[in-house]
Amino acid sequence: VLYRSNYQSRKIEDILRNKRIPYRIVGSKSFYERREVRDVVAYLKLVANPLDGQSFLRIINVPSRGIGDKSIQELKEANKKQEKSFLDLAGTPEFLQNIGKKASESFRLFHDTIQKWRKAFHTRGDLYEKAEQFIREIGYIEGLKQIYKDPEEVAKKIENAQELLNMISEFERNPEEHEPTIIGFLEKFCLQDDSDKIDDHSDDKKKNAVTLMTVHAAKG
Repeated sequence: VLYRSNYQSRKIEDILRNKRIPYRIVGSKSFYERREVRDVVAYLKLVANPLDGQSFLRIINVPSRGIGDKSIQELKEANKKQEKSFLDLAGTPEFLQNIGKKASESFRLFHDTIQKWRKAFHTRGDLYEKAEQFIREIGYIEGLKQIYKDPEEVAKKIENAQELLNMISEFERNPEEHEPTIIGFLEKFCLQDDSDKIDDHSDDKKKNAVTLMTVHAAKG
């Protein structure tokens, strides 16, 4: 199966997964394994659950906020001593006053932004619009231009992030099977595991699997 852009694999993958048809992707990862997709999901998970330390650590400096490894380590140590979540500590004056000014400001802004959007998502409705505005306000979309210097690569990353947001729109338009909340979306997303994606190194499975690739990869 050929498609023009990398992000377009998502809908094809969903169809194959739902029908339990094994597949492999040539020249790329599964949509659900792509870094930018997992980053956006981590942001949404933290908004849904402020105690999610794994998601916090994944995205606190993605894109770079000027928070160094030393400040992150101090945060981890404070977390162990005070038994507060990483997000709570990021807004706690007692912790912030003991680290550098730049890191302190970045932690506080990050904390305040997450808390602002936690309140916004608590109100029902406009799930897609909220998610899109949140990801842009937190600086992720613009930050991709800092992480990747190649304009073509940046465009692909933004398309993948946008496709994840499109999933939220689709989810919101079909509420009969679920509750249209950010938690409901994340629960649905987590069900999309890799059980139907084959091991590329298995010759037997390769013969009976659907192969997915972009037109560009096929030319190669």
